[in-house]
Amino acid sequence: ACRHNSCCCCAMPGCVKASPANTLTRMAPTAARMTLDEIDSDVDHTFGLNTTRKISLEPGKSYQNIDLGLVFAPLPVDWQDINVKRVDDYHHLTWTTAQEINTQYFEIERKLNNATDFVSTGVKVDAAGNSSSPISYDWRDKDINRFGTYYYRVKQVDLDGSIGYSNIVSVSNGGKPSIEVYPSPTVTESFVKINLTDNSQVMVEMFDPTGKQISTPLQNTVLEAGEHILPVSVQHIPNGVYVIYVTIDDVKEKFKVIKID
Repeated sequence: ACRHNSCCCCAMPGCVKASPANTLTRMAPTAARMTLDEIDSDVDHTFGLNTTRKISLEPGKSYQNIDLGLVFAPLPVDWQDINVKRVDDYHHLTWTTAQEINTQYFEIERKLNNATDFVSTGVKVDAAGNSSSPISYDWRDKDINRFGTYYYRVKQVDLDGSIGYSNIVSVSNGGKPSIEVYPSPTVTESFVKINLTDNSQVMVEMFDPTGKQISTPLQNTVLEAGEHILPVSVQHIPNGVYVIYVTIDDVKEKFKVIKID
């Protein structure tokens, strides 16, 4: 706080003391550096609204006719987290801010595989403006027809036009899981080959011609993304047509295997 026509802001190792003008004329707003230094303003918005250009100060020296402004500028956005994951046929991007100061909107940017630059998706999400408590945002990217790794970041744009960026997150898009059962006919065993695009919960079951379950080669198990080959024994069962069900994340597919001697 300022008292007795002076204001002092001290912090080790230096101290700045400012005194207001003695006349109303010198305190009247003017254009920056347009007339005499003792009359005109130093505020030219160089470093944002209502700021001056950079002014160098030396200890113990008096500087006359400088319009002093003190700007306390915490980060406009305190990023708490940002995540992306694939859900069905879209990528779900979520982010949370711990606090916001003068934020205007968020713009989603992305790139695919080894592209050099991020490109705007054209999507803008309104920001809170000012908030001191966590706020969560999300966006769904349904333009994911190409295979590969998608990289995302969120650009924050403030009311004064300044920008900042979140961390970068990524998600792999390899299309739908593929399943192959071979050989058929078979004498001793068949194999279930599964290619997963994401970590998934998988179960493999086999049923006889009457619909009775005779084995579970794989119980509900979370498998990592990639290729997995699972053996299915038919060595000690009668000849006939058997059904193998492969369930991946609650989606079940049916395959037939013929057992012969």
